[in-house]
Amino acid sequence: MKSKKLTKNIRINDSVIVISGKDKGKSGRIKSIDRKRLRVIVENIGMCVKHQKRSSVLESHGILKKESWISISKIKKI
Repeated sequence: MKSKKLTKNIRINDSVIVISGKDKGKSGRIKSIDRKRLRVIVENIGMCVKHQKRSSVLESHGILKKESWISISKIKKI
């Protein structure tokens, strides 16, 4: 079984470029890293749509765009 180990030396605020997928060629900075699942969140990459219900606690509601997790194998450090 393949071990899940982070082989790339990446940290938060590193500049990366996407090498495969729908956002191929785009670049951005890393906002968050999940080292256990080998996934990252890169700003303005992998945008998804979330429908947020109106609530008294939440100020933002409606259709929101936010970054989603992408695999570490799809990025390359610049």
